[in-house]
Amino acid sequence: MQPDIGGMVDLILKVSQGGVSLVPLIIGLVQFAKKLGLKDRGCIIAAFALGIGFVGTSSAVSQGLIPTSAVPWVNTFFGALAGGVVAMASVGLYDVAQSFKRP
Repeated sequence: MQPDIGGMVDLILKVSQGGVSLVPLIIGLVQFAKKLGLKDRGCIIAAFALGIGFVGTSSAVSQGLIPTSAVPWVNTFFGALAGGVVAMASVGLYDVAQSFKRP
């Protein structure tokens, strides 16, 4: 029996907090860390630590372990991080567009 790869991808992309998908967020943050000079195993450790922290926080929110008064702050934090990832993506898109400019 073949594993349902599409189902696993859907499950991974549904892991979110405050409407922010955590997988693309972690990818963006690790790419940012690479631009700052993080290499090889450091990237793996960073991704692992971010995953544990973000999914742990998301799980704590969904189980009611975080006080309800703090949940909007947690969601705002994840939204702000997502905004940073969008900003980094736009910088990357600009760099790609500049590379296609004619001399």
